[in-house]
Amino acid sequence: GAVEVAHMLTTTTTLRKLDLSGNEFTLDGIRAIGQVLAVNETLQSLTLRWNGLGRSTGCIAALMAGFKAGNRTLTHLDLRHNAIGLDEVDAVCLLIREVETVTHLQLSFNPFGVEGGLKLLDAVRWNGNLRQLEIDGCRIPPDTMDEIQQYVKRNNYAHGSALAPVHATQTDAELRHV
Repeated sequence: GAVEVAHMLTTTTTLRKLDLSGNEFTLDGIRAIGQVLAVNETLQSLTLRWNGLGRSTGCIAALMAGFKAGNRTLTHLDLRHNAIGLDEVDAVCLLIREVETVTHLQLSFNPFGVEGGLKLLDAVRWNGNLRQLEIDGCRIPPDTMDEIQQYVKRNNYAHGSALAPVHATQTDAELRHV
């Protein structure tokens, strides 16, 4: 599984995009992938959606450790549908605050809730490079989503980009009436 993928990532010099969706990796597997991210110099996009990473304590932190240890090529990270909740949101916020290379982050359909949304807001406030953040269906209140959007828009303007910075679904908009 993930250990074999990690080994492959240590030797490849051409792989730019990797989709590992739906594999339900263990903590050891994610730790191995995180360690390789620290040394891999070619991977630009990593998709890990539908892996349940938030259900195993430490998975998100293990993955983020690789970024923090020195990855400088990965710009797109997809963590949609991973059950990342309040217990794991701090590790995601650490990535947002400290890893300047990630410009596109997909976090949709993770149950961050109100408190997790506020933590994301605080992290985005300090990041000048994040240009797209998808947080659909995360149960983040609309006012917090609006504030997050303003910071991501700021980054887009600073980098001369007009990307759609933050995506919000009707599910999030309906929270105004809850």
